[in-house]
Amino acid sequence: MSSFCKQVLVALVIPTLVIVGINSLVFASPINPQIANISYWYGDDDIRAVIKSRLGDSVYIAPAVPNNSELIRDAAAAALLEAQAGRPALVPVNLNNNHWTGIAIRMKADGNIIVFYNDSFGTPVGGESSESGQYIAAIKRILPTAEIVDLRVHQQNDGSS
Repeated sequence: MSSFCKQVLVALVIPTLVIVGINSLVFASPINPQIANISYWYGDDDIRAVIKSRLGDSVYIAPAVPNNSELIRDAAAAALLEAQAGRPALVPVNLNNNHWTGIAIRMKADGNIIVFYNDSFGTPVGGESSESGQYIAAIKRILPTAEIVDLRVHQQNDGSS
């Protein structure tokens, strides 16, 4: 297993800045302000492209899926398989088609899986009926031993930062 897999990886994408944290190191990379239009809604392809441009193929980036329990289960299962194979996985989660949150999944040094959830508003993961809660519930059904960490890191106060 590479040393990269032993580190905590969290990537957050907001329209004007990409923040990637690996353990205690944080890297921020500005996005060209001409393409960071606050009235533009970033879709799945946009989010995946920004993450891929910063992290390349070092992580698996799951597609964002509609609020459908079967699709959410499939996306969670694919991300877990990647993490169990030693490749960190990022899962962009689009809440109610108006706010992006994220899940990062990786294998710890002891071989166990750890799952990080963060909403840039600092809001905790929702209950099982919420989209974020459905992902966490699917992960727990697939892999009951997965450690879930709800980061609750408050990074934005408005709907366009």
